[in-house]
Amino acid sequence: MEFRIISSHSHFYHFMLFRIFALLFITGALWLTNKQHKAGRMRGTIFFAWCALWLAGAVVVAVPDLASVVAFYLGIGRGVDLVLYGALALGSLFIFSLSARLYKIEKDLSHIVKALALKDLPKKEEEHKVEQKSLL
Repeated sequence: MEFRIISSHSHFYHFMLFRIFALLFITGALWLTNKQHKAGRMRGTIFFAWCALWLAGAVVVAVPDLASVVAFYLGIGRGVDLVLYGALALGSLFIFSLSARLYKIEKDLSHIVKALALKDLPKKEEEHKVEQKSLL
């Protein structure tokens, strides 16, 4: 059985490769976020929240030790744990926000359908009376 020792130079190369791909991904995500906002598919507050999230991700990728320093001051053991806790918190907030928005949309849609049904009701009653008279 043969073991290869990975040199620190190789490790550094792979880490830099990850950084480059991650930063390219974040750049693409920022571009798509901006595109959605300019097309009117995203409100301003949501746009700024997403941009802040992507930029924070870029900072953590570019300076990974920063997450560890912030985690230490917050009493969290590792920087990775801080990132995971933050992702869980933001994900939960995002799901809550979506469910509240979905409830409001369902409620509004229900009111619209009810109003349209009541608006057409007199016409339907007239048509029904005419049909009944023609049958007699």
